[in-house]
Amino acid sequence: MPKIQTPALCTVKVSNEELKYSVNSVDLRQYIDNHHVLKVYLRQDIIGDDKIGDPEPYADFLGKSISVGIEPTGGKVDASSALEFIGVVTEVRFENSVDEVNILVITAMSPTISMDGAKKNSFSFDQTASDIAGGILKDYPITLGTVDSTSETMRFSVQYRETDYEYVMRLAAGAGKFAFYDGKEFRFVSASSADEHELKWRELLGSFSLGLGTVSANFSASVYNYEEDNTFMQDTTSLSSKTSLSSLSKKSPEASEEIFPKSGYSNDARIAEDAQALDDLLINEKSRAMGQMINCHGHSIVPNVAVGHCVKITGMDSFNQQFWVTEVIHIFDKTGKYHNEFKCSPLDIAYPTNRARPAKTHTKIQTAKVVDNVDPDGMGRIKVKFPWNESDETVWVRYVSIHAGNDRGFFCLPEIDDEVLVAFVEGDPDRPIVIGSLYNKTQTPPAEAADNNPNKIFKTKSGNQIVFSDEDGSEKIEISHGDGKNSIVLDISGPSISITSDGGDITLEGNNITLKTDSGITLDAGGEAKINAAGNMSIKASGNQTIEGSGTVDIKGSTINLN
Repeated sequence: MPKIQTPALCTVKVSNEELKYSVNSVDLRQYIDNHHVLKVYLRQDIIGDDKIGDPEPYADFLGKSISVGIEPTGGKVDASSALEFIGVVTEVRFENSVDEVNILVITAMSPTISMDGAKKNSFSFDQTASDIAGGILKDYPITLGTVDSTSETMRFSVQYRETDYEYVMRLAAGAGKFAFYDGKEFRFVSASSADEHELKWRELLGSFSLGLGTVSANFSASVYNYEEDNTFMQDTTSLSSKTSLSSLSKKSPEASEEIFPKSGYSNDARIAEDAQALDDLLINEKSRAMGQMINCHGHSIVPNVAVGHCVKITGMDSFNQQFWVTEVIHIFDKTGKYHNEFKCSPLDIAYPTNRARPAKTHTKIQTAKVVDNVDPDGMGRIKVKFPWNESDETVWVRYVSIHAGNDRGFFCLPEIDDEVLVAFVEGDPDRPIVIGSLYNKTQTPPAEAADNNPNKIFKTKSGNQIVFSDEDGSEKIEISHGDGKNSIVLDISGPSISITSDGGDITLEGNNITLKTDSGITLDAGGEAKINAAGNMSIKASGNQTIEGSGTVDIKGSTINLN
């Protein structure tokens, strides 16, 4: 039991109607990184047939708004320091005893619980974390308080199999903000001295403990940006902290650097797009580590000490400074006395910890449909839509090729509406990459594909194709147009090479063209045949040579020599 308490009055209202039963006790647990939990114990002595154990009237409390007010009395604590909490009833329990005292236990949660139900999938484009969070919160029955603006515009952010609460918490922590419900409103802010409460030791503050710890708090990273074809490197040892620290707050970081002299790998920095973004992410990660170094616990009798508020400790000499409250347990007991227990950290070092930042869902390989393949930046990227979010398309996504390099490679993008297989770099839903294409019921392999798999085929949407046939004894390579009129066939069974243009022309053009065979050459024209030479022409035969015509044979020249 704490050494100090204060008398107080407690009122409980459900749907804005005060409950007539006497409040036996109240236990309210508030967290800066989780939902608040309220338990109200109502007592009624049995008089005649009036029994609190009848569940019918109280079952209607479920899902209703509940408010609890605790006002200090006795003059020791200013009455304006009253606690007010607004939540939603999630459970009603009846405890009927044999000693003619019945207890109704009402359990309620902060209204943030409504954000933490169904998991969702969504895309956000070119928005800041604060913009996204504000847009989500306005759709819930939660009073929205201060929302500090965040500066970084995120080109692409994915909410994948996350509840809205998890997504908002992750966005906030990634931007160095606390996202929390303070009992009356939801806030999205940096730690600050706003709403400060002064707690003087041995008057409003009872026991107070401060623990200094050490953690590894320096990080390094090397990040590649394919859009710039550049690698950025940074180490937090060369970066300045966001805030100046008091002499007390410096103790843990300085000792930590002695114990952990080497920088560790940064998980956050992998998403950096440029050098400045990398600096910001590393500073955030260092600040998050430093925020875990100093932990304090205290007892007070001021009811409106709340999470996300600042308390100023006085009367404790070197302990006198501002602290950021991260957890409070409010207790109103059956004697009508109130006290609270709270956790906090020095204001100048307060930062959202890893606990306040739910991890992204590790995204596995999945399918999608191509919606665009004309990359305006000429990097061979495509846009896709996933089955779980057909209303939005992705940003431009890189497509894996079997070979790629500067002005070379195998360039073959999928067509619109093709089905593709999408992986995610390091499992990050914000970083998709297309790794291949797929056949399905309506998009089947080319007709030339056979059951025993003799053919390997490359075929375009207009029907142009290359077929490699490995059928035993009939191996061949065939290049043909979609209409089948033009083809080149390399047939091993002859072996032979056939070049065909049905109704078209075949042109061979070059500096020199040589036709050489080990046997014979046949030139067969269905119509007129011409051989033109701009210079000399020589026709030579080692054996007999015959010139024959069914009509007149003309030989013409300025001089004709017959030997």
